[in-house]
Amino acid sequence: MRFMLWLLIFLLVSRVKAVHLQSLNATEVNQTVDSTFQEEDKPAMKKGEYLAIVLTLSMVLLIILWRCMYHVNRVRHGQSYANPGQRSAAYERSVLRDLERARERQFQREEAERAIGLGHLGCGCGMHAFDTPRCPPPAYVKTPRRSQYASVDLNTLPVLGYMDKPLATEPPQYSRRKPKEALPYLMKALEDRRNLDAILEFAFLAPTKDESVEILEEGVARGKRILLTEWLGPKAFDDDGDCVGHFWGRLETRPYMRVMQALSRMYFETEKHSKAAEIQIEMLRLCPGDNMGVRQGLGSSLIRVKRYADALSFAQVWLDTFDDGSSPPRGGTLFKEPKKTLFTETQETKLSKYCTGELIHTAALASFKLFGDCPQSQQYLRIASKVNPHILVRILGRVTRPTEPNRYPRSMNGPEEAHDYLWISQDLWETEDAWNWANTNPDARATLLKTCSRGGCGVKETSIAQFKRCAACRTVSYCSVECQKLDWKRHKPSCLERQRLAAQIKLFSKPMKDPKGKK
Repeated sequence: MRFMLWLLIFLLVSRVKAVHLQSLNATEVNQTVDSTFQEEDKPAMKKGEYLAIVLTLSMVLLIILWRCMYHVNRVRHGQSYANPGQRSAAYERSVLRDLERARERQFQREEAERAIGLGHLGCGCGMHAFDTPRCPPPAYVKTPRRSQYASVDLNTLPVLGYMDKPLATEPPQYSRRKPKEALPYLMKALEDRRNLDAILEFAFLAPTKDESVEILEEGVARGKRILLTEWLGPKAFDDDGDCVGHFWGRLETRPYMRVMQALSRMYFETEKHSKAAEIQIEMLRLCPGDNMGVRQGLGSSLIRVKRYADALSFAQVWLDTFDDGSSPPRGGTLFKEPKKTLFTETQETKLSKYCTGELIHTAALASFKLFGDCPQSQQYLRIASKVNPHILVRILGRVTRPTEPNRYPRSMNGPEEAHDYLWISQDLWETEDAWNWANTNPDARATLLKTCSRGGCGVKETSIAQFKRCAACRTVSYCSVECQKLDWKRHKPSCLERQRLAAQIKLFSKPMKDPKGKK
């Protein structure tokens, strides 16, 4: 915009200068002097004044043009003059129109794929596909026309026996505000028997968790048949085939892996821990690189079914590959005899900074269950208390166990990852023997006991989670309210900055709202 303004000014000035030069070289023209308007009564306008008037008028026109363009642009971007916080009606109409066009293009593309026989293995429901069952659904979906789904026969859908039952008001995955509005889209998506993601989404609309398990089991069986007969061939799941070992690298397998991950979660929520462990072991066999983070929960599943040696061997194999970043064979599920050797001081220092908290806590708990309070168990617990202290602080402080996994972005070994691990494993640590062992370990206590964050105070906790944290940022702890007030001037800038970042993270994690304000 500014470039165009300066360009217009330059052209006008150039034109005025050219006209001025032509007037200097032109011949004089005789002028008729009227008797009522004499030369002396109205002196001729000077050339400088003429140029100033032209430039002034040009600038006025440019300002008017710029303001008009500004207002047009403001309206296009939906900024209402009556209420700046609301979108204009024109903007709402444009958004709805764009969404409708995008859905129409998506529908045409899917129809073209079906026409040429390609299909789309798990394209998701509508325009959206979810990589993990914890992701929220799209918050704004326009209700389809009745004629689009009038020909759908409920009895011919791939998943039978559930469409005539009432939908769950609060499904086990997450609470859907309008599950009935999602149903027509799932009905349309389920017409394609290859669409495993639609089965996944439909499973979490089932009235009970047991019915969700049945739907997901059917989805896993169907996905395996499709991969064997249509996509990857009869040796797709054989160890000597060309797919096992890098399953995630084949795009056709990803919906199948997503359904398996959802099934392992539902096995956990229905307390079928042996089946959950079997599913997770199979996923790591197919994809040893663990692109879906299965290793974070497999150790806890093995401990729940009292396979302590396998849990410790699994954690040790992954910890041994920490330095080179490689993946162990079959994702660490060969389950060899666990080692009893200790880490060197250098290795312990590295692991205390960079290893994952879930694996080292699995190793500590499994080693204690298997060998008791031995030097190896103590070393694992000491490393765990340094890697992610949020876990043991909540366990030893007897904080209430989370009821669902974290839904917001996370940082490595941060409170969000601690939240997920505690959701899976906190009750395993709260048994009497495990809790007493961790609470009486001097190395862990020395790491977890905090000092008052106010400089110059120096008071240290006598029990885990004794001091109260700042309620806003939860990064500092104080021995008393007086220390918190005295330290507020120093802590205020960092506290406000952390609150701002946390608010932004939550804002961007929320689903998009309907332009009309509906959710």
